[in-house]
Amino acid sequence: MRNVLLFLILTLYAGCSKKEVTEIVAKPKMISTQISLRLIGYDKSFHKGFIDLTIENKILPIAAQLEISDSGMVYFNFLNDRKREIMFRYVDINFNMILSPGENLVAEVKVEELLSHDLKTVRTQGENSKTNKLILSHMDYFGKQFLEDQEFYRKNHASNEDYKKGRLELMKTHLKSFNILLKQSKIEDEAFRKWGTWKIKNAAGSDVAAYQHPNEFGQRDPEDNYFDFTEDLVSDEPIMYFSRLEYLKMLKDGIEIALNNSKNHKREKDRLKKTSHLEYIFFPLLLEHLKDLPEGSDREIMIAYAFQGKPKTIDAYQDELDQLVSPDLAALLKGPKRELSTEPIQQLLSKYNISKKERDELLSLYTDTQGKVVFHDFWSKGCAPCLQEFAHYNNFIDQAGQDVAFIFLATDLSEADWQATIKKYKLKGRHVLLTANQFAFYQEHFRVRHYPWHSLIDGRGRLSTDKIPHVLPQNFSRINGQIGKVKAKRLCQN
Repeated sequence: MRNVLLFLILTLYAGCSKKEVTEIVAKPKMISTQISLRLIGYDKSFHKGFIDLTIENKILPIAAQLEISDSGMVYFNFLNDRKREIMFRYVDINFNMILSPGENLVAEVKVEELLSHDLKTVRTQGENSKTNKLILSHMDYFGKQFLEDQEFYRKNHASNEDYKKGRLELMKTHLKSFNILLKQSKIEDEAFRKWGTWKIKNAAGSDVAAYQHPNEFGQRDPEDNYFDFTEDLVSDEPIMYFSRLEYLKMLKDGIEIALNNSKNHKREKDRLKKTSHLEYIFFPLLLEHLKDLPEGSDREIMIAYAFQGKPKTIDAYQDELDQLVSPDLAALLKGPKRELSTEPIQQLLSKYNISKKERDELLSLYTDTQGKVVFHDFWSKGCAPCLQEFAHYNNFIDQAGQDVAFIFLATDLSEADWQATIKKYKLKGRHVLLTANQFAFYQEHFRVRHYPWHSLIDGRGRLSTDKIPHVLPQNFSRINGQIGKVKAKRLCQN
């Protein structure tokens, strides 16, 4: 018990010392909130030893990678001022819960049920216990709906409008199914009903905002009626769900893509190309379109997403930002971000708690990379863009030269499929099929969030913050420029 209490104290300190929660700690009326998760049947010698926790914090979530104890226990404490959604990610599985200020949330799940995506046996304690048990025990139900959404996305559609119409009809079908489930199972929990309803609606909104028909790319305009579904999906929920934030970001991105390719704004875009010094040169046009959306927290968050990561834009539009975005959200935009580590990758690996065999395998990738730029490519099963890149990689590797080392890191693949893919594309470079714990290292330090994911480290083994575009011929020149920038930085350090 003494060790548990000590661990709770340490995690409280660690959780509150992270840069992501600086603004939260500064707010008044903060209450210590505890999260305890137990994975029943956990075997450290067999199962993954790390789990990722994300806590909704509007546009800048609190994120932490937590180590699982030998008994399968995970703890996290943080200071909280409002009801939020939290999300755990274990291997490739996400599961969510609701958390109130001051709550001592306790959850127990069987690790084998979790790995099979079907949590039949769940135990929860805390203020939101009933809701959380329902959310966890229906993970498989919503997972099947997600698969149906993906299947619809992959079908051939006549046009953007045709896709939107069909996708929103599928949303109505899912909502009807969910209401039948609530009635037949005699579920009267209002919080679960709202969570599930908005999960379905927001998924549809995200898909419609992201969809681009191959024959109509660049034809849809930010002010056309393709985006008119936004008014039907306006939410007045006091709690901000992860699914909501994903939808709003996707909608902002969809409008931005439409704007980038719109011919109706050519004259203004040409002017901005010559005069704008902002990180995103078409930002003035984007802001005007976002301001035309219905007022409320949804519009406010979309505008915040438009400003996110753009310090020059924030400085140039400070007055508008203060008028359009609440002070707490503006503080998150201006506040410190979690920076990549400046330690060499070999040092980071030496401190990471994985087995000696797993650590040595990764360290061997970098034994002769001193003075070279290292290009990482993370890829996985079922990633069509990854395979699209593979057809062009060897040409790019030849262009890059001998002072760039290419490392391909695969996840979620059988060894046979992994080797067959490398053989099919005759991929040059170094290759490794990552274990779950090895991948956890890269998730923590490289921030790998999707596939394909690319990153660079310089000649001293330090990570670069540059975002690398898809490795396709049209992007070769840009990527080579980024590699040159990393090389130049190394020369300057010398």
